[in-house]
Amino acid sequence: MSKSLLLICSLAGLFFSSQTGATGDRSLALLEKMRTAIYTQNFQAQAQFLRDGSTASMHYRHGLQDGQRIEHMTTHQGSAHEVVRRGNKVTCLLPDSQRAVVDHRPSTQSFLVNLPEHLPSTQAFYHYQAKQGPVIAGHASWVVDIVPKDAYRYARTLWIDRDSYLPLKIDVYNEQKNLVEQVRLAEIKLSAEPISFDLPAPEANTQVRHIHRNQPEPVDNARFILSESLPGYELVLFSRMRLPDSGHAAEHMLLSDGYSAISVYWEQDSDLSTGLNGSDSVNAYSKSLADGSVLTAIGEVPAAAVRWVVDHSRLKTTDHAD
Repeated sequence: MSKSLLLICSLAGLFFSSQTGATGDRSLALLEKMRTAIYTQNFQAQAQFLRDGSTASMHYRHGLQDGQRIEHMTTHQGSAHEVVRRGNKVTCLLPDSQRAVVDHRPSTQSFLVNLPEHLPSTQAFYHYQAKQGPVIAGHASWVVDIVPKDAYRYARTLWIDRDSYLPLKIDVYNEQKNLVEQVRLAEIKLSAEPISFDLPAPEANTQVRHIHRNQPEPVDNARFILSESLPGYELVLFSRMRLPDSGHAAEHMLLSDGYSAISVYWEQDSDLSTGLNGSDSVNAYSKSLADGSVLTAIGEVPAAAVRWVVDHSRLKTTDHAD
């Protein structure tokens, strides 16, 4: 699968009197208005995604259908593919290779940008600053800088359209302050009428892979435990599964601070190399536990965050059936 396919299948009224920065409540108010715009407006745009030096250009559409949010992205760059979010399910269709991936519990809320549900609580972990921004693709903008207070999360800068409050550009910077992710929107078209979606479905001969299909379980069922929580990150879900190739037992715990997510995997048997691995944006850290199983934390977060999660995890003393 090409890097661009991996990139896609892995995703009013405030006025400031001057160009000086404003902190706290004004920044959060802008982000809340952006959230409302993304979730409620019918619109389409040309979207460009950058991650780890790989780019993908997509035609993006958003609207409501039968009471559900729909996001639909298509591209004919390289091999044709489509990505659809209907409610809480994301499907990535790769018709040229007759494959499809269906994520039944995606860790993201939007293909464009993720925001914490309760923004004020994140001020313990991020500095916020808002200011007037430049004109981007013909749209006057506000700029919101989101800077972490510790080493466990990435910095972000968002450019927000002053009229529609839709995002115009989102930059993500790693701990070395290098740009590792970017989303840009152009040719934005708002619609007062609902957008008609003729959503694709996998054809009969398509090989469909389902992920995160198992129902969430109480975290008390996990074989491992976090002895100390990573500051600012909360448990989103826990599930158990069998690996499709080996049939070995595995477990998945998802943590998030609202902007970024960390997946923690316990595997009964694994050939993964231990230690730290990663790219500019994604880091993974694995270690062997006392019983020979392997614990891995992976996410679009600094290396210090995945290392913290693994180093503060241990096996439970009670036995669990496979």
